Amino acid sequence: RRPPRSTPKPSSAASDVYKRQEEDLSVFVEKMLKDMQGKFDEMSKNITGKMDEMGSKIDELERSINELLKEAEANPSPEKKEEKSAQYNNFQRAFTHYLQKKKKKKKKK
Repeated sequence: RRPPRSTPKPSSAASDVYKRQEEDLSVFVEKMLKDMQGKFDEMSKNITGKMDEMGSKIDELERSINELLKEAEANPSPEKKEEKSAQYNNFQRAFTHYLQKKKKKKKKK
């Protein structure tokens, strides 16, 4: 019967190379994670900055719209004045017509 084969032990030089590769890989992964964290932080700051900028622009736009609406209400255009005048005249005619009909009905009774 043969004696069992023992696994050959790596030489001390091979063991040193393996340990160095393991350390190099660890350093590489750690550096890569730090780089990714830095890029993530930078992107987060950029996104937050852009959102703040957009919020300010929206607020400014809202103020401008409100100012324009107030100005339009205070100074209606000639077309708006004519439209309101026409609406008033139509209402006045319809109301006058209604009153006349009502008088005629009273007279008939």
